[in-house]
Amino acid sequence: MALKLNNGDENRLLALTVADNLALFVWEDIRPLHGAAGFLDWLLCGQLSTVLAGGFFSGCHGEDLLLLPRAGKVSLGRVFAFGLGEIASSSRDSLVSDLGHADQVLRAAGVDSAIFAAPALWSQPERERDFIAACNTHFGDRRIELLRSGM
Repeated sequence: MALKLNNGDENRLLALTVADNLALFVWEDIRPLHGAAGFLDWLLCGQLSTVLAGGFFSGCHGEDLLLLPRAGKVSLGRVFAFGLGEIASSSRDSLVSDLGHADQVLRAAGVDSAIFAAPALWSQPERERDFIAACNTHFGDRRIELLRSGM
């Protein structure tokens, strides 16, 4: 796997194009959205917040959502959102499970490269190592760029 780390750079999100697939991770109990998910929601004129407020997607463990952005400051092709459940119940095992689910969804969609927005509040070094290890486990044959949640 070609894993490229990128420190929460807002300019990287602004540079996303139609060809880019973005995978982001949303906690069920963290509102407003933080990190890359919050910044991306702002870039998309609140499309993700609208879906969350409508109850169509809540960030529950195992949930997934596909957004085809039509408005905003970036011209993304596809945004895949994956629910992580409640932050207090998160663990390395649940993260590996969540990334396994993301792997299945992305494979079914024919995605072979993606930009991953690391979950907000997972920026502690040991949590980041867990996230990278889980990415290596599930996405070993694809190109992944990881945006750290430094925003």
